[in-house]
Amino acid sequence: MVELAKNPAAVETGKRLFLTYCNVCHGSDGKGAKGFPNLTDNDWLYGGSLEAIKQTLTNGRQGRMPAHGEFLGAAKGHLLATYVYSLSQNDVTKTATAPAAK
Repeated sequence: MVELAKNPAAVETGKRLFLTYCNVCHGSDGKGAKGFPNLTDNDWLYGGSLEAIKQTLTNGRQGRMPAHGEFLGAAKGHLLATYVYSLSQNDVTKTATAPAAK
């Protein structure tokens, strides 16, 4: 993940994936909307670690979060998860996990 966070092309790809798949619900800035979580804070319902984010993206969550794993695949899923993780202003070049859910 650290290598991806330091790679401008990987970050840009993650951002494009976010704008394609997540923008409608979470907004282009990741701050969410009514009924859709803010991804820029540290209040993670299912945990904010990179692995928890990848799990959510891959399998979805009961309610409004659809599964994206089938069409993203592992490589794009990892890029998108890394970008989403970075939205909460965590320094992904220094740590591999975000704060746990409250």
